[in-house]
Parts: sequence; structure tokens; C-alpha cells
Amino acid sequence: MTPRPMTQPAGREDLRLSLLSRRSPGASARRGRSVLLVGDLPEPGQLTIGLTRHGLLAATLADRDDLIHTIGEYWVGAILLGRSFDLTADTTLILRALESDPRIALVVVGEGQDARDVAHFSRHGVSACLERNAGSAAIFAAVDEALQKRERRIEDERREASLRASLQDVTLQLHQEAQSVRKRMLASLEALVRLSEACHSYLTGHAVRVADLAAAVAVAVGEDDASVEAIRLAGRLHDLGMIGVPAEIVDKPGALTDSEFEQVKRHPQIASDILAAYPDLAEITRAIRGHHERWDGTGYPDGLVGESIPRMARILAAAEVWDALVSPRPYRQSDTPIDALERIRQLSGRALDPAVCQALAAVIEGRKTLSFVDPDARASGELPEAVGLARVRAA
Repeated sequence: MTPRPMTQPAGREDLRLSLLSRRSPGASARRGRSVLLVGDLPEPGQLTIGLTRHGLLAATLADRDDLIHTIGEYWVGAILLGRSFDLTADTTLILRALESDPRIALVVVGEGQDARDVAHFSRHGVSACLERNAGSAAIFAAVDEALQKRERRIEDERREASLRASLQDVTLQLHQEAQSVRKRMLASLEALVRLSEACHSYLTGHAVRVADLAAAVAVAVGEDDASVEAIRLAGRLHDLGMIGVPAEIVDKPGALTDSEFEQVKRHPQIASDILAAYPDLAEITRAIRGHHERWDGTGYPDGLVGESIPRMARILAAAEVWDALVSPRPYRQSDTPIDALERIRQLSGRALDPAVCQALAAVIEGRKTLSFVDPDARASGELPEAVGLARVRAA
């Protein structure tokens, strides 16, 4: 059924279609600044007029059963859904709508909605739940906020896709041109890490320090030379995906919101996607993808548990936690080595592999000269050879 604008007389095909743009190959999802009114809503005619005055395109759909077909054929930015008395039916309709268009914004209006209802709909992708008597102003505000969130999501997806495409184009070209020259290829990837570090001062030298410590821990747990060097390389590249996280989030001095943290959590996946162009780096890619997994299974992006986490990733995780603890960040001061070691012990068996924690503690205890290194040298990653991996190997 074609959506019918409530402010237009029925039976005028050209007027009905003038409000909503048909989907077509290559058309932009950002054309969805339109609202589809579905179900039993208070004063739908006034809602339609008010939404139009707010600069939106508003149309009504009389039959809920036609919703999925409609949003598959037309660009719809938001659905204003009047609840029925069947929670299961409403939930099924919402899930089918989001399956058809995951970007669509949803606002639910109904009577007697308690906290459990709100939480239920929120878990299933609804932006806002309002009481039927909330008033048109509250409904307009909820729809506007939901559409703004939608537009921000589309913009984030566009930027991320553009960034990924650009990075993949660059790295693929370099890979094709230097397939037999591994050193040049790796230098190109490290340049991206350095670019990210240059944009975020507190990250300067972080990759070098994590790589150095991870390699030392790998020696301590008995890895062979090839694995040690692979772990060192993984350490240098482990935060490659941070280049895809907005700078205002990375450099934020205060605590992150849940939404901001979700964007930060994408960086292992972004790095994994970039490195997918290099099949010979598969082991390193798995380590980088898994360096935020936790021993107890509460990490990301895959929720791996215990020894199902690649060993290289477990070593990287411990090395990064150590460096994060002893390095100043925009949102906190650095810990002393003694406090950091105590924190590592607390995380052992929860976030970190106990065997790796034990090896890391042994390495740190053997690096007491680190406490005398000039802080600027540590921040830049330019540590004296005396405290480098060669010294650890000899210890």
C-alpha cells in the first residue's frame, strides 16, 4: 500500500508519492528526512501538520501489515509507531523494520508504558518511548532527536567507509607494488600508526613500548625467535585501527559516554579489516583483533574466553595494560610501577592470562633501570639500548 499523506486527499498518486522518495540503486540514505506514521496515534492529522512545520516529510500508513513493503520501497527516516495491545506483535514489527533498514529511527507512542516496556523497546532498537498523552511537542522533539541520531550514524558510517576505502586503496596498492618487499610493506603500515600517534600526543611512543615489552614477555614464556618478532610487529601495529576513531573521542579529557566507548571498541575490527589485505600477516591480524579480549570472556570484539584467545593477543593485552597504567593519559595520571604491578596482579585470571601476567611481572622486575629513564625518552619510545630487549634476553 502506498503511504498516503494525511494532509493530501486520497486517490492522488502523484501527491502520495511526492512526500517520500523511492529507493533506487545509488540513491543516498540521507534522503530519509521523512516520517511514517503507523498505528493508533493521538490526533494523527495534527501530528502530520506539526511534523511538516518542523521541516519533515510526514505520511501515514493505515495498515501496519504494509510497513515492511513500504520502507523497502521508499526512503523513510523515522517511524512513529502507535502501540497495539500486543507487545509481541509490536516487537516483531520493529525487528522486521530494522532488518529491512537498520538505520531507520523508531519512536513508539502508547498508553501505560512502564520502565520494563521502555527498557524492552530500547534493547530492540527503539530511540524513544512516549506516553500517548505526552503531547505533540514531546513527540516532535523525540522524532527530531531520533532523526539527528540517525543522521549522525549515517555520517559516521560514511566517514568510516570512506576512510576504510582510502586506507585499503593505499595499502593494497603498496602491497601490489611491493609484494616481495616485506620491509617496505610493514613500514607503510607503521606510518599509519605514527600518523595516529602524531594526532594524539599521549599515544606517542605507545606502540614502540608495547611492542618492546610484548616481545620481552614472549621471550619469558618461551616463544621462539620467529614468534617473538611476530609479537613485536603486532605490538607496533596493534592500535592501527585508532586512526578510524574520531579525534575528539580519543583526546577527550573526561570519561567517555557509552556511545563514544562503542566507537573506540571498533578499533580492533578496523585494524583487522585493514590488515585483511595482507594474507601473510594472518597470525598478526588475529593477535591485533584479539588484544582487547579478556580472559573471563567479557572483552571485545568476539567475546573469546581463556585459551581460545590467541596467545599472541594475550601477551599484547598484558603489555598494553601495563603501558596504559604507567603512562599519563588525558583523563588520569600515570601509576607508579609498584601500583601498576599490583593492578596487573588484580587483573590476572579476570582480564589477563595468569601465566602471561607472571611473565610480565618477572620482566618488569628485571627492568628496574626503567625507573631512571628520562620521561621524555619513554614518551617518545626512544629507550636506551641497555633496557631494550637485548638486555632482557641476556638477563
